[in-house]
Amino acid sequence: MSKMILGKRILGAVLAIVVLSIIITVSPASTRIGVPAKAASNLNIGDYMTMGTYYGEPILWRCVDKDANGPLMLADKILTFKSFDASGEHVYSDGQTAQNDVYNPKDFPRSIYGSNLWETSTLRAWLNSSTEDGSVEWLGGVAPDSSSVWNGYNTYDVEAGFLSTNNFSASEKNLILNVNQKQLISTVDTSELLTDGTEEHYFYSRLDKFLGNYDSAYSYSLNDNMFLLDLKQLSRVIQNDSILKGKYYFAKPNPAAVENSNYQSEAYGKPSVYENWHYWLRDPAGKQTDYRAGLLVPSFVREVMDDKIRDKTVGQIHAYESGVGVRPAFYLDSENSAFPSGSGGVSDPYVVVNTNDAPLETPPVDNTNTMPPYSGSGGGVTNPPIVAAPGSPGSQSSNDSTMWIIIGISAIILILAAAGVLTFILFNKGKPKSGAGPSWPVAPPPSGAPYGAGPSWPVAPPSGALYGAVPPRPVAPPPSGAPYGAVPPRPVAPPPSGAPYGAVPPRPVAPSPPSQSIWNDSSQPPDAYNASTQRCTSCGESMIPGSKFCTKCGSSF
Repeated sequence: MSKMILGKRILGAVLAIVVLSIIITVSPASTRIGVPAKAASNLNIGDYMTMGTYYGEPILWRCVDKDANGPLMLADKILTFKSFDASGEHVYSDGQTAQNDVYNPKDFPRSIYGSNLWETSTLRAWLNSSTEDGSVEWLGGVAPDSSSVWNGYNTYDVEAGFLSTNNFSASEKNLILNVNQKQLISTVDTSELLTDGTEEHYFYSRLDKFLGNYDSAYSYSLNDNMFLLDLKQLSRVIQNDSILKGKYYFAKPNPAAVENSNYQSEAYGKPSVYENWHYWLRDPAGKQTDYRAGLLVPSFVREVMDDKIRDKTVGQIHAYESGVGVRPAFYLDSENSAFPSGSGGVSDPYVVVNTNDAPLETPPVDNTNTMPPYSGSGGGVTNPPIVAAPGSPGSQSSNDSTMWIIIGISAIILILAAAGVLTFILFNKGKPKSGAGPSWPVAPPPSGAPYGAGPSWPVAPPSGALYGAVPPRPVAPPPSGAPYGAVPPRPVAPPPSGAPYGAVPPRPVAPSPPSQSIWNDSSQPPDAYNASTQRCTSCGESMIPGSKFCTKCGSSF
């Protein structure tokens, strides 16, 4: 194949790559975010991703289950320590109706120990609030300040909401689905909230029994964006432990949670990043089955215990306890999210992006939108669509302009590179490779030079080599008057007397002349031929019968 044809094919291949790159870049599946490494709809149980921050640190989430709502994402570690609720006089989410404080005189009252009703809990209000200045609307009518949580530890009444822009961008918040879920309730709340179930849920702590009569327990439905696991979701995490590994239903706190906690107690000590710690579930404790059998405690909330007690997975504790861990969960909007980077491992988690990736204007703070009142089928958290102004920084039109600039620059670079390759090939066509000598002798060796001196390649075999063991170039001068280089293809010695020039033996029988011999037209070696012995009389070397020239010392006869 000629170099011209090769160059054209190389140029055609490079141009094809340029066109293909442009088509891929501007295809509908990638116009907003380039080509994602993986679509979120293909997220697997066990995969990790990062989204949002807390205490200034990225939050690591893990897919622990997939159900009708989508991928269930659970915080990999305990993010903070907070009370589930606060002590005081409670109301339902309508802000008017007082909650029942006790079921019977033996109960622990909510006014002292907090309420186990998830809908009005201070923890739910904080997890779903986007307020920046700490003005979270506490739907139960009490705030988690130093006077209403255990020993005043880990108050959060003036802290910005968990979903504030300090922690999550508007684009990230739009990837948190608002879902309707079953919510267990205590007997004391059935008169106001019950829509399903026929009996109080029984409290069990064993790993194989805690789910108990979940399907028939008192419940209603509730909408949430950010939430805590319930018993059913916890059971799915346990069932998926063959994938999640390492009893993933237990959890350790992350370093930032420990550093920002002032909690300590004689019973539990202080949290440590090296040990599992108990964390909240969102279900009430239910009817007691231990030494308090039959009691209905409206302040007891379920919790996942640490691993110090064998076979004891689920415990219960008063809602106002402020040293319990918070391990949030949410359902990811997999239809509008993708992972442009990361492999999904714990050390290389996916980085999630919104495929509707336009900057979202923050709406005016409206606490009623954060946690609307209960309306019969369950309260809810709205998630209104927010659209960026066209052409604003980061909007779709702005992103498209940037994308086309990048495409243009990339195409120019590739075309110039291809042109350079083709130019190099065409301009070097027919030129010898670097270091190569001429294709034919251009001058005889200088007078007096050693035999074979001249061109840069060898023209005579080394001393002792067999006849003919030489390169295919001439090693002897041409006949008198012939142009330089007009020689037989491989003569290495004069032919026998009377034979045509170039008529040489068919195979080697004698070594080549020594490198120090000199051949000169004007000099004639002495007569040293010994016909009887067929040896050179000067050096004694064996000679070819009929030869008139000693190939060793150069004597001629």
